[in-house]
Amino acid sequence: MKTTILGMMAAGLLAATPSVNAGVISAAVSVVDFETPTQFAFTFISPITPLSGLNSYSFTGSITMTDAGRDGVTASPLLSAISPEFWRLEAGNGTTWSIVDDIGGTVPLSGAGPFDFTASGLFDCTALVECSRLRLSFAFGLSGGDDGLSGTGTFKLGPEAVPEPGTLLLIGLGLAGLGLGRRNKAH
Repeated sequence: MKTTILGMMAAGLLAATPSVNAGVISAAVSVVDFETPTQFAFTFISPITPLSGLNSYSFTGSITMTDAGRDGVTASPLLSAISPEFWRLEAGNGTTWSIVDDIGGTVPLSGAGPFDFTASGLFDCTALVECSRLRLSFAFGLSGGDDGLSGTGTFKLGPEAVPEPGTLLLIGLGLAGLGLGRRNKAH
């Protein structure tokens, strides 16, 4: 009996569905504004394993600025349709896009940095035909005076891991069996 229950618990643990990232897009930019303030906008698109339904996402990004003119350095989000904050994360099918998140805030950054950003949550692909592309947009204005900015960002989108009811039942039975085994051993 004890061997059977331990075997069922092990089978339940092996049957658990792992969370696998179906898509990742990473981008890096490095720019210098020669003397006058300059606006920059970059968009990166990558195909991914098609997803549907509820998916988890995460983002990590960083901005580092250099003040070559020694007169101060500032970066501001463009507050535009491209991205109302520094980064815009989107998923879509290449024709239709849905906003996953806007990240970085609407307040200008001042100084050399680095400034680090993270975000995570859930995104629903149900409204789209399919989520088969990721789009990462990075837009900002730099203060001028030969200042520089380096930015990186990684956007991951993957299916939300939800254990199957059968898996939960097997794990529950295994735990119950362990409890019964201890109780019988005590008597």
